[in-house]
Amino acid sequence: RAILGSPIRGNILWFSPRQKRT
Repeated sequence: RAILGSPIRGNILWFSPRQKRT
């Protein structure tokens, strides 16, 4: 989920290939 705590930036992390839904 969003580690940053932001819903918008959290979504970016989800789509990030490096994070891969961590």
